[in-house]
Amino acid sequence: MTTSPTPASRTLLAALAVGTAGGLGATAVDAALLVLRSRTPPAPLREVAGAIAAAGAVHLGAGLLGGLGFALAALLARKFDPASAALAPDSPEGRARRVDRVAALLLLAGLSFVVITLTNRATMLPATLKRHAFVAAGVVLAAAAGALVFGLARRAVAVAWSFLAPRRWALLALCAAGELAAIFAFLRAPHAQQTYVALLAASFSLAGLACLATVRRIPRAAQMGAAVGGLAWVVTISMQGTSARAYHLLRMGRTLPAAVLRELPSVRPEPFADDVAHAVTLAMTPPPTTASAEDKPLPIPTGSTERTNLPDIVLVTIDTLRADRLLGPAGLTDVHMPALAAFAAEGVVFRNAFAAAPATIGAVTQIMTGKHQRDLVHLSVRSSVAAPLSPDTDTLARRLGAVGYETLALVGGRLVSYYPSVALGFSRVLEDSGPARAPLRAPDIVDAFTRIASRPDRRAPLFAWLHFMEPHDHAMLPAPIPAGYAAAVRLVDAELGRLFAFLRASPRWSATTLLVLADHGEGLGERGLVHHGLAHPLHITIPFVARFPGIAPHIEPAAVSHLDVAPTLLAAAGASARDLPGRPLQHEGLSSRPIFFENVGYAETSIPVEMGVVELPWFYSFDVRARRSVLVDLDADPAGLSNLADERADEAARLAKLLAASLRARD
Repeated sequence: MTTSPTPASRTLLAALAVGTAGGLGATAVDAALLVLRSRTPPAPLREVAGAIAAAGAVHLGAGLLGGLGFALAALLARKFDPASAALAPDSPEGRARRVDRVAALLLLAGLSFVVITLTNRATMLPATLKRHAFVAAGVVLAAAAGALVFGLARRAVAVAWSFLAPRRWALLALCAAGELAAIFAFLRAPHAQQTYVALLAASFSLAGLACLATVRRIPRAAQMGAAVGGLAWVVTISMQGTSARAYHLLRMGRTLPAAVLRELPSVRPEPFADDVAHAVTLAMTPPPTTASAEDKPLPIPTGSTERTNLPDIVLVTIDTLRADRLLGPAGLTDVHMPALAAFAAEGVVFRNAFAAAPATIGAVTQIMTGKHQRDLVHLSVRSSVAAPLSPDTDTLARRLGAVGYETLALVGGRLVSYYPSVALGFSRVLEDSGPARAPLRAPDIVDAFTRIASRPDRRAPLFAWLHFMEPHDHAMLPAPIPAGYAAAVRLVDAELGRLFAFLRASPRWSATTLLVLADHGEGLGERGLVHHGLAHPLHITIPFVARFPGIAPHIEPAAVSHLDVAPTLLAAAGASARDLPGRPLQHEGLSSRPIFFENVGYAETSIPVEMGVVELPWFYSFDVRARRSVLVDLDADPAGLSNLADERADEAARLAKLLAASLRARD
């Protein structure tokens, strides 16, 4: 004699089957995208298969958890509201209950969206308490507004329900139309995170609803098999983990599973993962809030030249400029930036230059202080948009001002308004122009510099920082990403040509020190990698050109970084920089040494904490949250498309120990 399943077990089984179907739908779309992204350049089949397996585990896990939550909610409703469960589905009371529940879900989804949006906006506020108060006030106001429109939402849901309930095909047709719209939006903007998430959500919903519409016709054995199979998939990946190479492919593509995997500890960590993670934890401990004697600025040496005879110093930083805009496999290239290439032919080209961080605030902060970001004193949450440097931080501008320099910052994109710390110590800061106070563009920056530097009454030497923002904003242009980026780079190069021409014509040119470099690199769609913010070769490798009086033009092969900028400019002024970790670059034949970088991210966002080291030809980074390594041979793979952490585990372990030792050296 067979026992028929209880209503509770039927509900649970059906909900899990629907969740599994939704997860499979999202997995199919993600798998297709991973395959397409890995074709140019081709990735090993094993790497692609591992990435698909990891993505599927995340999507199926979400579907199974969602199905379980739905089933538990239904069972609790039957237990605590039996009258509702006894209502006939087609009765007016039953329809009213369902309308209320759907309207409540919509209200909850709206509030969730408001919280996410406000949290992102709150990172621009100057203190943690203000951020939380801002978010709390926004949620309260949104909840009040939601309560007011709840009646309208119920009416809209009731109208939609009355139309869709007798027409089961209509909901599927609506979801199919949403899927087509998501595909169309994705094709128009394939590198936008929003269109990617919308495509996954539409695919998940369409597959789940298709299963829900036919679940009564699906044998219970098939439902059970689908749920168990999905659970086995999730458990297997959770137990075995993903290879470093498969994780790398997910990470490069900025996929949703990659974002989730970053937040989860690795269940198959590398042998040295704990050691590096512990060293990172120690290194990220905030330093003392009072400066030690070693942190005080060192005085200019006795007997130095008078202030009026000190050379002018010009520092040009270009936001989001890739190294391959200046350097190709055969050396200098003038295809992208002819003006910069012509200047580079007359100066020192640092062929192996690396950013200290893959995002602007971390990179510029370290350029302006000459210190690792983790060694700086912050006012609140460390290393974030909302955590400016302590006002008494000993910056490059402050040191040069102390020895007689007029300090000038001409900054595009309102960078100083967002990150006031980067302008500490400058006596004059310009970032907007005209009656409308529009942000400075590249032509405005060069015009303002030429006007100020050519003043006939100028007596003091000038330290000027010019920051061009156009390449960073290329994604806002109507052109596709590569074309928009190329146009932004050409615009900056044209203005660099004007700047170089003005400086060459200046009577102070023979003694002027000029540095031109990027704050970080950029991804332009390589295997789905776009924008910046990751410890990846495309984001860390930068162009760097310098003009030093008395130094012959040459290409310097030694590795250099942002931390070398402050010592170099202080040396040009005759000031000491013995308290800084970098070194002056006004020498030929620099010795080879490791270059360390960090990505401590922005507060309350998903950018991971990453640390890394470059010891040519190796590039090594360690993702602290996921406890995963990335190892790249820069000679064979400068774009960082192949992760060798599995194949060269011995090399990865050696560099991990070197990284851990450097982090511990701070203590």
